[in-house]
Amino acid sequence: MTASLELTIETLDAQGYGLAATEAGVPVRVWGATIGDRVEVEIVHRSPHRWVGRLIAVLASRNRQPEPCPHRPSCGGCAQWEATDERLAQWRQGSLEEALPWLQTRCLPSPGRGPWRTRSKWQVERRDGAIQLTVPLPRSQHGLPIPECPITPPATRLRLEALTRQLRAEPLASVHAVILTEGAQAGDYAAFGIGLVSASPLPAQRPPAGSSGDAVAWLQQPVRSPQLFRGTSSHYSGPLAVGIPHDGGWLPTPPFAFVQAHPAGREQLLNAALDAVKHLQPGLAVDLGSGTGFFARALAKRGWKVEAVESSPHVAAAWSQPVERVQFVASRAQDYRWPASVDLAIVDPPRSGMDRAWSEPLVAAQPKLIITIHCGRAAAQRDLAGLKETNYSIRSATWIDLFPGSHHGELLSVWERT
Repeated sequence: MTASLELTIETLDAQGYGLAATEAGVPVRVWGATIGDRVEVEIVHRSPHRWVGRLIAVLASRNRQPEPCPHRPSCGGCAQWEATDERLAQWRQGSLEEALPWLQTRCLPSPGRGPWRTRSKWQVERRDGAIQLTVPLPRSQHGLPIPECPITPPATRLRLEALTRQLRAEPLASVHAVILTEGAQAGDYAAFGIGLVSASPLPAQRPPAGSSGDAVAWLQQPVRSPQLFRGTSSHYSGPLAVGIPHDGGWLPTPPFAFVQAHPAGREQLLNAALDAVKHLQPGLAVDLGSGTGFFARALAKRGWKVEAVESSPHVAAAWSQPVERVQFVASRAQDYRWPASVDLAIVDPPRSGMDRAWSEPLVAAQPKLIITIHCGRAAAQRDLAGLKETNYSIRSATWIDLFPGSHHGELLSVWERT
């Protein structure tokens, strides 16, 4: 049997694990511990560069939340739920300064924990006729059933209870994952969206899914992984989109389309972008990676003419109705033909960041102002260092805590042509 070690967590790594030093000089990653904790761990993995420790006991530091989550650390989510918002903010500021020492970043206050997760993914586990909806664990095909997760809103829990019963219907027997989006009912928009991921084609018979009036879509995907939603989804029942409160109006969001999960964090992100352009006279803007129009629609309301560029097939229903001063362009970044003159470019690439297909045409188009949004620290480090070497200078950088209790967030940077 492997002997246990007593260690002190000194910092966090890029994935939100606690890191402790050993006498052997090899760092130990510990899930479920935060900075300052004195922990007892069992080493479950060894490599020349890093060990992994399973938490046995912890003497909590003052950096920890006073009320622990009963599902941590086994759930695999909220990578630093243990830490207080203040301690997480300090670590985040330090890690940004380490990764981007030339960038002065303003970190906005956390919008709060609570039941904020209005978009969530769940696996469907079927055993002996029983159905359990589970949260997918990192790097695992198996999930953890946590119906009382403290970040899950009550409306989502009700839909989960209904789906647990409804997925027993024979036409839904091949559904292996669902995605839920909570919004508000408004006009032709639903209050809730349900995406059903199935190994089979759309069935001819369509039993109920969720509550009456929910926007429900079907996606055939043989691979059992709710992290992947590739291909074109089909309308199953109800309205085409969910109504997401947005800029005093509504952001139509089909069930498989992405939207930031924290409502207050969404508002912080939008306000940070709008604040960055308020000194500009409205002109032509390009929103590259626009999704359903999170930034494009708000800019159009303020007099901008916007080209919203997005390649995901899941957003098509959001653009079924024309939007004044917005032209939706269903195109990949590498295929988009930039206008001859651009005043503003908003670039929201995937987590992996901008490759040359994004960055080279962007800089060649010479917009007066560039706003970038990054959700991956390594991608931001690479992309922003590249922009720094062009004829653009950094004006401001803002970090928004869109995933309270975790190490994740969004970095919004503003660049001006010199």
